[in-house]
Amino acid sequence: MKSRFKKPCLVDDRGALTPLMLVLLVGILVSSGIALDLIRQESERSDLQDALDRGVLAAASLTQTIDAQTTLAGYLANRSIAANDLSVAIEVDDSGNSRRVIAKAEYRMDTMFFRMVGLPQLPVIAVSSAVQRQQPVELSLVLDISGTMRWNNRLVNLQPAAVSFVDAVTSDSVDGLTTINLVPYAGQVNPGPEVFRMIGGRRDHDFSSCPEFEDADFDDSRVPNGRAYDQVPNFHHWRIDRDWMDWGWCPDDATAIRYLSTDPDVLRSAINGIRLHDGTGTYNAMKWALTLLDPRSQGFVSELVTTGIVPREVDGRPAPWDSGETLKIIVLMTDGQITRQLRPKNPKDPKLRTQEVDVYKHPYEESLSRRKGLGFFYNLCDLAKENGVTVFTIAFEAPRAAREEMQNCASSAGHFFDVDGLEIGDAFSAIASTISKLKLVE
Repeated sequence: MKSRFKKPCLVDDRGALTPLMLVLLVGILVSSGIALDLIRQESERSDLQDALDRGVLAAASLTQTIDAQTTLAGYLANRSIAANDLSVAIEVDDSGNSRRVIAKAEYRMDTMFFRMVGLPQLPVIAVSSAVQRQQPVELSLVLDISGTMRWNNRLVNLQPAAVSFVDAVTSDSVDGLTTINLVPYAGQVNPGPEVFRMIGGRRDHDFSSCPEFEDADFDDSRVPNGRAYDQVPNFHHWRIDRDWMDWGWCPDDATAIRYLSTDPDVLRSAINGIRLHDGTGTYNAMKWALTLLDPRSQGFVSELVTTGIVPREVDGRPAPWDSGETLKIIVLMTDGQITRQLRPKNPKDPKLRTQEVDVYKHPYEESLSRRKGLGFFYNLCDLAKENGVTVFTIAFEAPRAAREEMQNCASSAGHFFDVDGLEIGDAFSAIASTISKLKLVE
């Protein structure tokens, strides 16, 4: 009897793709392709953003003489990825002392895989903004001209670095917005014969013009109040090197402070003409550097205008501490630690004009200890920072104690530079860039 059931038909289905698997495979391929489109979009956006950032930085520069549209077009034309339908919108706000440029660039990128889901193109968009503000700058440049600066070509390396710094910070200044007080210092600071008289100095000799400040003068940054100040004697303590140095613990009148200068030629000449002197009274230099930024010195500056020492356009400076507009900056360079103040016991001895006190054993005394001078220095550094003054310091081939003094005085660790040799130029360049840099705001 035959079975009622048929024998099943055997079929070999090895290697077959079901319709579901085909659908899933296509989906995977399309998804992977879409990811590639997105990667391409981001790559092109990054390229466009980079070109736009560089373009608006150039267009926002106050020294830029080409219009913003042309400047930006030049940067966008150099992009590595071309786009024929690129559209650019630019907004420029130019107020004379500041320039802000806002730009948006956009084009459509053809897709390879997104078009399979109905998106034949993706947008590539970049937005950037840059501003350069020509803020008024009041700057005190304080340079150590003590005898040790002759060693290892320190002065030779300093002079071109300081000149380049002056050129950099004054190059984009308009209408005298940047003023520089050049404060050279050795054991003392020479304010010049006219200012020596103005603040009440009593003259005993005509070789230099340094007043003997009292302790109270270092309590704040006011202009010395006009009490009758004795004059620092004309003497040299340690052995002189006449190839590099001129006589005196107090620098001579040719090496006096240059006040609120707007003329880089005057400053270049003064820096290139530096002659070294004796001692390292950094706190005396810091006193003058901060005093010339103190708004309470406006009356003093007006007197300097009247006597013709400074140009009329700086009358009304220094600006208030809290003006919010004016940048107040001190740049202080030294190669040595603060020394004590020494004075000959017989300051009118004519031998002091030609014979070093220490070498020829003239009797002398300590008029102020290193510890006390260091206290004055730190007090003035703190006053500067409390009043919003940015303090940059440079220790130039300096010993440990001097490095500590400079580091403690600086506004932050990033405002302190410890340099050797030609690195002095790099330090001044970095400071100049910080002062006058362009800033991306978006």
